[in-house]
Amino acid sequence: MNLVIGPNGSGKSTIVCAICLGLGYPPTVLGRATATGDYVQHGKESAEIELELADENDKTLTIKRKLSKEKNASTYYINGISEVIEFNIRTERHAE
Repeated sequence: MNLVIGPNGSGKSTIVCAICLGLGYPPTVLGRATATGDYVQHGKESAEIELELADENDKTLTIKRKLSKEKNASTYYINGISEVIEFNIRTERHAE
C-alpha cells in the first residue's frame, strides 16, 4: 500500500492526478475534469508529466506524457522515445 499524506492544500490530489494521467488513465476517472487539456495550467499551451518506475532489480522505466491544451492531444515518451500507445484499462472489482 502506498499513501500520500499531508496537510490540506499541500498538493496530495495533484500528485495522485499526475500519476493517474501519466499512466494513461482518462481524466474522467479522476472526477475533476473531462478532458486532458483541462489539466494544462491557464495561460500555457502544454504540460508534462514524467514518472520513473523501478522494479525489484532497480531497472527503471521512464514514462513521460505531454498534454496539449489544443485538441486535448497527448504524446507519450517511453525512456525518451516517442511512442504511440493504446491503452486497455479495465476497472474491474475482483472478489477475494
